[in-house]
Amino acid sequence: MENTVTEEAIDEALHDIQQRYMDGNALVQTREFGNPQVVRIAERHKHIRHKFLDGYAASEKIRKVIMSRQVVRFLNIIFDRPAMAFQGLYFETGSQQVLHQDSAYVRLNRPMELAASWLAMEDIKPESGELEYYVGSHRIKEYIFQGNSKWLPFNSDENPIFHRYVEEECKRSNLKRARFLPKKGDALIWHADLVHGGSKITQSATRRSFVTHWCPSTSEPSYFHYPPHSGKVKVSDTSYYCYSFHGHPADPYLNMAGEIPKTRV
Repeated sequence: MENTVTEEAIDEALHDIQQRYMDGNALVQTREFGNPQVVRIAERHKHIRHKFLDGYAASEKIRKVIMSRQVVRFLNIIFDRPAMAFQGLYFETGSQQVLHQDSAYVRLNRPMELAASWLAMEDIKPESGELEYYVGSHRIKEYIFQGNSKWLPFNSDENPIFHRYVEEECKRSNLKRARFLPKKGDALIWHADLVHGGSKITQSATRRSFVTHWCPSTSEPSYFHYPPHSGKVKVSDTSYYCYSFHGHPADPYLNMAGEIPKTRV
């Protein structure tokens, strides 16, 4: 989808994001201390690979860009229900994430009621770690973990096997491997089982982008079973959001008076 939001709206959201690196009012996931950890955002993270978590929960300006009319309308059509954002990831640079399917890691009570949107917050340059994917790969034969699950079980040793499987299946099916080089404001929406990842970074450049995972408002992410979480927050008749407190003892989203809408279900 081209031009899903205005450059002005994106610039306002980016200004908000940059301010959070300064004041610490957000959370990031980082491997700077070894295993993945959720910590309060800081300026140093601009120079470390990280994921800025659930920015839509803390900022109306961020909600405005990820919940554009075009994107929400498309999601409402494919879900046949109002769409709910339940996980948000902002990237300053490319993730270089190995090719995978979201359904293995992004947990919902109904695993296939999942779609993802990828919004370009700037013109994406070649070799900056741009998104790559196999066209049509959502149709390859499913990999079922331990013979009974779409999710990768915790502490499972199947992860490397899964990654090899999806790439081999794509090659066996002669699927085309493509890269996404959008302009600022363009968005891509993909299926729960699309095989995708972050390409290798060979040129020093930012790759400012927002990934949002969506489900119908009638579904529930798995973190609803592990409180605390926000509950379902209504933005409009066609859109909701929710988020986990990530187990952080001083979740900053709890302390932003006036930012979080009061209407919940």
